[in-house]
Formats: sequence, structure tokens, C-alpha cells
Amino acid sequence: SLADWKADAAKQQQIMSEYFELSKQALAKAVTLDNRPIDLLVWPETMFRSPLVKFDPSIQPIGESRRAYDEIAAAGPRNLARLVDTLGVPVLVGIDRILYLNDPGQNTLPEYQAYNAAVLVDRTGKILGTYDKFHLVMFGEYVPFSKWLPFLKRISSLTGAAEAGVGPVALETGGVYYAPSICYETVIPHVIRRQVATLDAAGERPDVLVNLTNDAWYWGSSELDMHLACDVFRAVETRTPLVIAANGGISAWIDRHGQIRAQSPRQQPDVILADVELNRDAPPTVYVSTGDWFAALCLTCCLALAIIGWRSRRNLRTLNPEP
Repeated sequence: SLADWKADAAKQQQIMSEYFELSKQALAKAVTLDNRPIDLLVWPETMFRSPLVKFDPSIQPIGESRRAYDEIAAAGPRNLARLVDTLGVPVLVGIDRILYLNDPGQNTLPEYQAYNAAVLVDRTGKILGTYDKFHLVMFGEYVPFSKWLPFLKRISSLTGAAEAGVGPVALETGGVYYAPSICYETVIPHVIRRQVATLDAAGERPDVLVNLTNDAWYWGSSELDMHLACDVFRAVETRTPLVIAANGGISAWIDRHGQIRAQSPRQQPDVILADVELNRDAPPTVYVSTGDWFAALCLTCCLALAIIGWRSRRNLRTLNPEP
């Protein structure tokens, strides 16, 4: 499983090579089918194994340390630019983003913040923007309350401690706004609803939702079907097409009506060409505009009716006691 290979330095290049070959297959398939250029290539969560590294401005190394830090920080953008230059098409890839808070050369255990991120790179190799996953998986990416109770840090999260991003981001290229989400963010309705509503209010309503996920952890189980089913609901709720790039899971293209237009087999390499229909004139859905108030109202009514029913049965038993 590629999920287990990410921390193995010897196999990271194999991951990159496999996805590079799949990217070339997608480009060749597009030419064969209708000779139309691809607007964007998408890789799954964390599959670009050269991280984006930055150092806090307060760190002021000198001499050889400065050159070493500059080289570390330049490696990720340089490798992304090489990928785009070779493929000749913009890419949106899952990547690790790391911010060092102090000088790792002076500390045995440097302090840093790690983000599970997506990065958009245009045809020239320029980084147009990044998105940091903001709804993290409990115990998978963080341990609850560990910031306030330090002893909990001894309990290791599955993939290593990650920081939450600040919120949704619209990444634009070619006049199209893409709203990325990562992993199980699409399982939770209000997360994607907040994403679309926030961006719409900022004048950056997404044309396409993009989910980058690494579902290889589930080894082809029914979790993959559940994740895909949730993605269908997110497309319908927001009336926005959704494309999924999954490692080990089910990659798919879902239109704004919730119809699955294409999907890959589980646990098998594959490429999907999504000819996504943009629908910019449609107004926001009721759910995007108003949120969960209707569901909350239904829940309130159910609770009220349950209480009324319970009190009625109790009153009947009082009036007509059993002999």
C-alpha cells in the first residue's frame, strides 16, 4: 500500500514515478479521444513527496547555514516546476507543507508546524496558491487536547501531528475556480457547505470541487464505497461538480446532479478524464444559503413529538391503571 510507503525514503521516488507515468497516460488518452488539451492534472493527497518547506522570518541563519536553508526551501518549488515543465500542464497535487519555527541547526528537536496541503502550479511552474486541510481527523492527524495537556503528546496520531488550516481556499487557473478538500472532509456535510458558502460570499464561488484523498489505509474495504457515496451527496447539496483523485480508493467524476460519470476500480492504477460542465449562472442551493437550520428544525420537531407521545402514554397509564 502506498499509504505505508510515504515515510520510506527509498520508496518515495517510486511513488512519484508511478504518478508521473499515470499523468503521461492521461495526457496521451486526452489526445487519442478528442485531441483536446487537459486544463488541470490532479494527484491524490500527499502523493507529491517533495515537501514545501518554509522557515519562520525570525530565524536569521548566516553563512553556510543561510545557503543550506535557502536550498531546502527552494527544493519543493523547483521540483514542482520541473513536473509542470515536463508535462506541460497545470497541476494540483497533494503535498506536505512544513513551517520551521526555530533554527533546527541549533536544536536537537526543532519546532515546526506540519500541514496536510494541496498546491496549484500553473504552466510556467509558478505556485498559484496552497490549501491546508482545516478539518483534521481525530487521532489520525491530531490528538485532542494535546496542546493544553502535554502528556497526551505521548499518544501518537496515526500519520503524525498536523496543524489545521485557516479555512477554505479557491485556487484559480484558466479562469476556473477550484475548491480543494482533502481526505474525509467530504464526508461531513457542513464542512463542504461552509467551504462553498464562504467562497461564494467572497466572490470566488467554486466552479469545481476537488477532493484529494489517500484511501489506501482502508485496503479496499467498504469504507471506499461510503466515501464515494458521501461525495455524491456533497455534489448534490452544492449543485457543484466534484472530481476525486484517490490513492488506493475510488477516483471519480461526479456531476452537479450527483450522477457518477466515471469512476476507477479500487486499489488499481487508473486515470480519469473529466469533461466538467461549469454552471456559473445557477443560484446557490437552499442548503448552501441557509445551512443546517432545516435539519435542526426537523430534529427539534421529532424531539417535541417524542416528548408529547411519552407524556400522553404516561397520562393514559395514570387514568387507566392496570388491574
